[in-house]
Amino acid sequence: MLAVGCARRCRRPRIDGPGFDSPHLHHHNQAPRWLGRRFRWPPPLVPPKFRSPPPPTRRNLNDARYMKTASIRPERRDAKLHLVFVDDAEQKKPTRPGMNSLVSTGGVAVPIEAVAALESNIDLICKNYNFPDGEEFKWSPNKKMWMHSNLVHDDRTRFFIEILEKAQQVEVKVIVIICDTEYNMMDLQSPNHSFDTLTVFLERVNWAFLASLVVADEPGGNRRKELQFLKECRNLLSKGSSQQQKFDKILINVLTTPSNMTRLLQLADVVTSCTTSFVAGESKYSPQVFEHILPMVRKHSGSLGGGGIKIHPDYIYINLYHWLLDDEYVNKGGSGIPLPIVGRPYSTGPETPNITGEIEG
Repeated sequence: MLAVGCARRCRRPRIDGPGFDSPHLHHHNQAPRWLGRRFRWPPPLVPPKFRSPPPPTRRNLNDARYMKTASIRPERRDAKLHLVFVDDAEQKKPTRPGMNSLVSTGGVAVPIEAVAALESNIDLICKNYNFPDGEEFKWSPNKKMWMHSNLVHDDRTRFFIEILEKAQQVEVKVIVIICDTEYNMMDLQSPNHSFDTLTVFLERVNWAFLASLVVADEPGGNRRKELQFLKECRNLLSKGSSQQQKFDKILINVLTTPSNMTRLLQLADVVTSCTTSFVAGESKYSPQVFEHILPMVRKHSGSLGGGGIKIHPDYIYINLYHWLLDDEYVNKGGSGIPLPIVGRPYSTGPETPNITGEIEG
């Protein structure tokens, strides 16, 4: 027998069940929204006014009502624990027109279960190229290093490509932050442009991985400078930056070690320095090697620029994401903006800045 009405006066006017005393039938969310808070019967004949669509969720994010120009689905955090090896680089005199002196911080994020295997595989490649025991490799070795005169030209390029292919096989992720020193810093709390790029790098690491440990190259100078660097990192991770209130995914303070002690820090040097050289306009060696770095760059909302590789300030260099990284759009303000952007520098090509006057970043 059907019960009409409800003893508890809920929104549902008719209960298709054994009786009105069944507790599982009395859910307030079973009634249509247009019935309002009070019980009304019969329902109004006038349909409800048009309601704006609900806010985007994971289920309806691909709905056309929320799509402006491109997909803006954010990348998921990687659930694995990662060891992140970080190094810095600089280009004092870039050859790309319109660029000033650059500083950068970048590195490689290696899944914890692949660290030992990748370290030993890279060391084996070094032995195959006759590296002396304990001799490190760099993108730009100084005259005192073995590879400066013993591993040159095509042999050096093949060596870099081999170690990058090994890194790609274990799903290493690359993040590089580049800053033009003639413009304001990204985080005004940073003491200098170099530490500013490190701050943004750590923000990207915190966004990308659910848990990570960061290992940095030992700063040049004496022990006091190293302690000062570690203190600045600790203050940053504990107090947060202007964009990141807390670095809760980086488990402990940044660790430091000499680069000649681990091959993965040397790999971070190659990735960071090669990417910076390529962005700065070097065209002899870096393009061939950068082709093997690009597949490892971490995406942000479907594009590489601004997330995995950031060139600051965006207002000046945003179109370079299209020419150098093959991005079709960039995520800004939750929507995808097609590239290149007409009216911005480098809108017609990577060598034509089209700057008619001074532009503030």
